[in-house]
Order: sequence, then C-alpha cells, then structure tokens
Amino acid sequence: MSLYGLKEAPRGCDASILIYSTRRKPSEKLAVPNLTVRGYELIDEIKKSLEAACPSTVCSDIVTLATGDSVVLAGGPNYTAPTGRRDGLVSNPNNVKLHTSSNPTTFLDQNTSSTFDNQLYNHILLKRGVLQIDQELASDTPGSGWKCRRNKEKG
Repeated sequence: MSLYGLKEAPRGCDASILIYSTRRKPSEKLAVPNLTVRGYELIDEIKKSLEAACPSTVCSDIVTLATGDSVVLAGGPNYTAPTGRRDGLVSNPNNVKLHTSSNPTTFLDQNTSSTFDNQLYNHILLKRGVLQIDQELASDTPGSGWKCRRNKEKG
C-alpha cells in the first residue's frame, strides 16, 4: 500500500519510487518516509515477467493494480483505479513529503487502546505491529515461546 499511497506528489502515482539510486543521484527510495516501504522485490519480479511478455509496460500500472489486489486480499474493498499513466523519469528524495503532526504519539493498539488486554500482542504476532522492534521481537525464535505463553496468560 505504501508504494502507492505515499505518492501524493503533484505527479501522482508515476512509479518514480521504483527508480533505483545511482552513485551520483539518490532516489525516492532513500527518503525517510519510504525507508519502511516493502514490496520492491515483488514489483521487480512482476515487472520482469511482464516486460518479457509485453515490452514497454507501464510500472505505475503495476503498482496501481498490485495495490488494489493487496487491499482486496487483506479484506478491504474492491475498487477500480485508472491505469495508463506514464512512468516517472525523475526520482528525487526531496519530493517526498513527510506528513507530520504536532502530536508525536500514536495508538499502538487501534482497536482496544483504552482497555488493558492482549490485543497489541495478538496484532504483533499477526505481523500487524506498528513498531519495527515489535515485529523483530515477534519473529525472534529464542523469545517466541515466552511471547506465546505470555499472550495466552493475558488473554
């Protein structure tokens, strides 16, 4: 979703986030808001297969269509998005705007933030944690037994 959603620049979703950096020119991939974006490898695989069958296919369409399919697979709504945009030829990390709030806090548990329960742990175990450190701890094998027992105790 981030590959598509972060492109609120004036040019829209032009797939410029997919352009790789060079030694002399950094790309949008290196902009702070994009450092947590996942899915580059999958888009590269799709593009490679598609390019073999249909040369000069538009990458921004791949991002648009993959985002729509991902939303549906995650249980979200099915929607139709326009395709046919030209791919971006410029990728500049300075063009990525970080939308910040004056309030530096966030709810880590969106569903039961005012209830003392184990839902935060359930979300982390389902790979829906907000913080990277939570996801790293959840995937750490030596601590996983303790985490599962602790989660069941607090249930």
